[in-house]
Amino acid sequence: MSIRQKLWLGIGGMLVILLTVSVLGNLVINSTNRSIDAMFKNNYDSVVYAHRMIDALEQANTGLQIVALRGRADTKTRAFLQRENTEFADNLALQRGNVTEVGEQALTDQLGAAWAAYLKDEAALLKQPTRPGLYRERLRPGYQAIKETAWKIANLNLTDMSLYRGRAVKVGRVTDRWMDLLLLAGVLLTLGFMTMVGRSILSPIRSLTKSAKEIQKGNLDLTVEVRSRDELGQLAEAFNDMAGRLRESRRSSRARLLRIQRTTQMAIDSLADPVALLSTAGQVEMANPAAEEFFALKTGSVPRSGALSGLKEKMQRVLAEGRALEPKGYEEALQVFREGQEKFFLPRLTPVLDENRHVAGLTLVLVDVTGLRKMDEMKSGLVSTVSHELKTPLTSLRMATHLLLDEALGQLNPKQEELILAAREDADRLWAILENLLDMSRMEAGQGLLDFKPLRAQDLAMDAVEALRADFQDKGVKLDLEMAGDLPSVKADPLRISRVFSNLLGNALKYSPGGSLVRLSARAAGGRVVFRVEDAGPGIPAEYLEKVFDKFFRVPGQAQGGAGLGLSIAKDIVELHGGGISAGGGAGKGSVFEFWLPQA
Repeated sequence: MSIRQKLWLGIGGMLVILLTVSVLGNLVINSTNRSIDAMFKNNYDSVVYAHRMIDALEQANTGLQIVALRGRADTKTRAFLQRENTEFADNLALQRGNVTEVGEQALTDQLGAAWAAYLKDEAALLKQPTRPGLYRERLRPGYQAIKETAWKIANLNLTDMSLYRGRAVKVGRVTDRWMDLLLLAGVLLTLGFMTMVGRSILSPIRSLTKSAKEIQKGNLDLTVEVRSRDELGQLAEAFNDMAGRLRESRRSSRARLLRIQRTTQMAIDSLADPVALLSTAGQVEMANPAAEEFFALKTGSVPRSGALSGLKEKMQRVLAEGRALEPKGYEEALQVFREGQEKFFLPRLTPVLDENRHVAGLTLVLVDVTGLRKMDEMKSGLVSTVSHELKTPLTSLRMATHLLLDEALGQLNPKQEELILAAREDADRLWAILENLLDMSRMEAGQGLLDFKPLRAQDLAMDAVEALRADFQDKGVKLDLEMAGDLPSVKADPLRISRVFSNLLGNALKYSPGGSLVRLSARAAGGRVVFRVEDAGPGIPAEYLEKVFDKFFRVPGQAQGGAGLGLSIAKDIVELHGGGISAGGGAGKGSVFEFWLPQA
């Protein structure tokens, strides 16, 4: 028998049991309901008929009292009496056809006779309404007799209804016993089917599951006993065949993995820079001798201390985002001392992705930039030295141009004045470039120490606006200041931060056309104050937004007017304050610069 047939047998058997129990239960319940309905319906109807007759009799009696009092019977009263008499007669007829209890027939006959006599007396009173004694002597006693008889019929049926309640309870108990027996029979039969089907299906499945768990543990040297020729038996045969193939594959895979591991280790060992492969938990899976020599990275270790302790957050970011993390500059270099020598390494973290593009680990490459860093330091020193040396002759040139323009040495003709004005502007621009270079050199050398003070954010912004308002008015560009009145104070060096405002607002003025608007705003957010400068200039293309803060970078295709150091210096100053700066906007959308400072 196949598994499908076994399943159909088990499910079909349980379905038959459920249908049988349901049908029998409905039959028992319906039979009980019919019995209870039959017991109560006749008695209830007799009670209703009796109450209706009493109501009609009382209405008719009230009408006859009025006739006896007035001594006359008008047409309206006669119609009213006729309607109530008809109501009584109809219910009396229904009662006569609904006699079910012992003694009820005699009471019904008695009621009919009393009603017939009452009708005769009523007719006599309506014929002679001036005889009031007729109502007192004959109609009132007849009314009482009819009412008492009707109440007897109602009480008799009510009494029997209370007796039937006990019978209904007994019938309900019998029904409960039948339902319990049917439920018990259904449960026993279902358990029997489940046991029978379960033994034939679940036992082989348990055996296969146990074998699969053994294979999961690495035990491939086992076979599953084939006990039948159904689908489970075929599955057991396929399982044994799979286990055999896995044993063969494991033998070949081990040899191949050993070759790959040796080749990979030899490849990274040949690299001069430290290289290590790390798992998602941060454990070293493989490392070359340089990594072990400079950073003590051994297979099985976890880099938690020393020069690599600061990489933990970056490693977690690479594992979470699945993107490589490149160093942004020499300031991220790791300093290591080895045998009295100072070495600098730039860390590069690259995720290792599996075939489903999930992060399976990461590669850490530490590039030795000791020589490049020294060359950069030499370059910075050279720039600083050259800037200092150039300032002396440049000061003389600026002084000479100012003296000539003041005509202290004689009057100039228009052509001479034009040439000297151009020379003074170039000298001033060169002076600003040299100042930027010197500032940058001092900050890189650690000499640009900041004088932090708690300052009101409103004062910083207003001072920056007032310092450049005249320049904006000369060019016809509107400068707008927007900020809330409850901004917190910031911890900043007023001189250095003024350079940041000057650079950002100066760039906005340079690239904004006449008649446009430049807006400076500030807001508090997350324990810091964010300053925002927006202009209506040509904007910065998206591909250059990350590069505008690099040294000597200028956006291609835009008007040039500087060495490309202003934004770089602004970035260095803001970061020395513990803040950050960003650029936004887009080509043709104007530029947006934001920088934030921590609250005081």
